[in-house]
Amino acid sequence: MLQLEDEIGDIVSKARRGLGLSLKEAAAEAGLSEEEYALIESCTTIPNEAALEAIANSLSLDFKKLKDISNGWTPKQVKQVASQNAAVELIPTAFGNNYIENCFLLICATTGSAAVIDPGGNADRILLTAQKSNANIQTIIVTHAHSDHIGAIVDLLQRLGKIAIIAYEKEIPFTHSTNLLAKPVRDGAEIKLGRLNIKALHTPGHTEGSACYAVDKFCFVGDTLFAGSIGRPMVQSGYAGMLRSIREKILSMPDGTIILPGHGPITTVGEEKQHNPFF
Repeated sequence: MLQLEDEIGDIVSKARRGLGLSLKEAAAEAGLSEEEYALIESCTTIPNEAALEAIANSLSLDFKKLKDISNGWTPKQVKQVASQNAAVELIPTAFGNNYIENCFLLICATTGSAAVIDPGGNADRILLTAQKSNANIQTIIVTHAHSDHIGAIVDLLQRLGKIAIIAYEKEIPFTHSTNLLAKPVRDGAEIKLGRLNIKALHTPGHTEGSACYAVDKFCFVGDTLFAGSIGRPMVQSGYAGMLRSIREKILSMPDGTIILPGHGPITTVGEEKQHNPFF
């Protein structure tokens, strides 16, 4: 089982910054010194239960869920990432200091048509996975255009030819695609892959054009949602909207929906409703 993407300090930092609180303001509200708060956010120390509850209450985080994470919660392992209609292959991409990005290969079970989702790097492994799965890569789908999610696009285009690159319209300029290859989508758009219908969900916050992609019983969420946390909002004004879009567009799906994040372990809607302290 992969470790959670975020520790307690990361969660606290994201919530504080999202609310626009300075370190001094947040520490005062929780009854801690700035130094104590800074050590928590840097993941140097883990707060005791009383401090954790004070922090959670001051940041509108769910204390019980935060406590569970502090005690080592991780989502139940999803043993089979497949359905009658589709299969998903996880292709981890390693960067420096044990930093892992999750690339995924989505395959239509009927036709073998496939989409590479967030190819952060390691094009050789992506192509080998497709070959072993007898999959025919037809498109690249991008949840957001940060470098750790698009690093293999140029290499894949050189080796696969002119396949389409799909991303929310505001992310397209950053995907290394030409106008001929780019297929910008908007909220609610449907994308055909073999006999699969993939729905684009605009979830701004981590970036202005961040999007998730729902298909069958899966949802590819990039850095919008992690097991037990969320992606870092890039601007303060995007925090409330980010939480709202996750709640309305992702956590409203059936509990068994499999959540495939850009980092950390695979989870489900049900697990996040029960254990994610932001909700």
